[in-house]
Amino acid sequence: EAYTLNQAAPIANGRMTVQAEQLDPRLTLNECADDKILIFNPYNTPILQSTTLGIKCNQEGNHWTLYVPVRISVLKQVYVAKKPLMKGARISEDDIYLTEMDVQRLKQGYFSDQSHLIGHVCKQNVSADTPFNPFNLELPKLVRKGDELSITAVRDGLQITMSGIAMSDGILDETIKVKNRSSKKIIEATVSGERQVQIII
Repeated sequence: EAYTLNQAAPIANGRMTVQAEQLDPRLTLNECADDKILIFNPYNTPILQSTTLGIKCNQEGNHWTLYVPVRISVLKQVYVAKKPLMKGARISEDDIYLTEMDVQRLKQGYFSDQSHLIGHVCKQNVSADTPFNPFNLELPKLVRKGDELSITAVRDGLQITMSGIAMSDGILDETIKVKNRSSKKIIEATVSGERQVQIII
């Protein structure tokens, strides 16, 4: 456990704990001198992802090898849902709280900065006490297919505004196709706000 902590703590980026499985009490191994014990990673996995470590005794006349299962936890403050949230719900400060979790087990990711959460919407139903991750949240759609929207054309500091129709959904800074209502031409424009797009000409 001490070996794993020393190896992994500098890269863990959180409070780290290591729990080695108890050895089989039926083992009858001779004691090994401290300077003859070798701890090794048998599968050459990244230390934070290791689930088994090896212990080898290289003492003359006393050779044995053990494989010890270990559980490595990296505990960090992450944001979870304070209450059940429905698909499409927009996240506010009242919907979240911080709690310490083992981020090694959060394979889909997590958020520890609320600025990355507030204003996002749920892509699916989120149960209370469930950690938020990039797969259950998304940026809100500022433009929906079929919306009437404002098209702003910018050139050399001048702006011309015209009306258009969105041909697809869009989030902030996403490029979508829109139809100019007067010319009927379909153009590409960048979403700049609620029912607003911009083009540079």
